[in-house]
Amino acid sequence: MPPITDSTADAGLDDIHPVAAVILACTRYAAHAGILANQLSEVELTRDEREQVLAAVSYATTASTDLIKAVTPRSDTGNGL
Repeated sequence: MPPITDSTADAGLDDIHPVAAVILACTRYAAHAGILANQLSEVELTRDEREQVLAAVSYATTASTDLIKAVTPRSDTGNGL
């Protein structure tokens, strides 16, 4: 029986459809973030480390917000929506 492979595993995000790339990136991010959150909950962080983590999360949140904005329909004031 041939091994099960992920056809996107060797592809970069530029090599696949943009919607698939977003889904893949968000899925991977969520999985990694969950693991890291569990690990961080068991560690005593310094103030500087907390600030670094918060800055990184803020950056990721901004990028996520940009993705949401990109797919959210804009209201068209010309037709009353």
